[in-house]
Amino acid sequence: MLPTRTAPQQEREPTSARDVLGERQRAVRVLPRQDVDRHHGEQGDSAGRVDPRQPGAGASGHRPSLVAGRLVGMTTICLTGSTDGIGLAAARTLLADGHRVLVHARSQARGRPVVDALSGDVDLVVGDLASLRDVRALAERLRAEPLDVLAHNAGVWVRDDTPRITADGFETTFALNVLAPHLLTSLLAGHLSGRLLWLGSGMAGSGRPKPTALGGERETRQAYADSKACDIALALAWGRRLGLPSAAVDPGWVKTKLASSGAPGEVEDGADTLAWCCVQAPLQEAPYWKDRRPATVPGRLRDAGLQDAVAVACDRLAGITPAGGPAAAGTG
Repeated sequence: MLPTRTAPQQEREPTSARDVLGERQRAVRVLPRQDVDRHHGEQGDSAGRVDPRQPGAGASGHRPSLVAGRLVGMTTICLTGSTDGIGLAAARTLLADGHRVLVHARSQARGRPVVDALSGDVDLVVGDLASLRDVRALAERLRAEPLDVLAHNAGVWVRDDTPRITADGFETTFALNVLAPHLLTSLLAGHLSGRLLWLGSGMAGSGRPKPTALGGERETRQAYADSKACDIALALAWGRRLGLPSAAVDPGWVKTKLASSGAPGEVEDGADTLAWCCVQAPLQEAPYWKDRRPATVPGRLRDAGLQDAVAVACDRLAGITPAGGPAAAGTG
């Protein structure tokens, strides 16, 4: 079960879904895709009543219900970027608590060894988030079974030999951290039934996203800060669009491969709040969380006009129609 814990020290550097986590691997039972439906039953409404008419409802009674703002029962959760770091640690916690977890990786080669070392109701989904074409294919796979929670954990800080521009023509940090989760959310808008999570950062406060200039090249540190500011803005904008709980999580400054030396927190510190927000946090109480407590949204990002402008700009760049589907002339 998710334990009660004390807060780590204040974050000063970013984290990412590609962070390194020490090996704590176990045996696995991976279900073939055609067998997943039998693990999902009826879905509860906001009062905890069961409504078999809702999307994805079945007969086994294993779908979660919403009680006092929390998901109760077995929940199907997709964690993007969950083959290492915070994402993998959160996946382990959620699997141990009896939830079904869809571990996302860039490729089968990257993800299969990780999934084969996990235990519980786990499956692998793949897609390179640097490619809008792959994002659309990932969405199609995720629509193949009920989905309660989508957690946008994947992210990157561009450095070393990482390409600065994607094949679609966008600055890489923006493409992976912002545009990919925005498009994936749009494509799953009519399918997602529970809640939506985004990964923020203490650096979001220094972000200066300009809706009219998203996706262009900039200095790598500023690109990361801007991307995390966009993620918080999109968490609020998508909450209004979907009418579902949508929030951002600040994982804190923890020992990951993106953190500078001296990070005081452990990977599990950041993963704890992410896993808790996936199923237990009363997200209706706040749009931003850290250490299992509401956090302050950076001042400029509280502007609903800016939030919506960022979302509309991402719609245009990803080729999304106002109804939420990909436009005929969309990129990718």
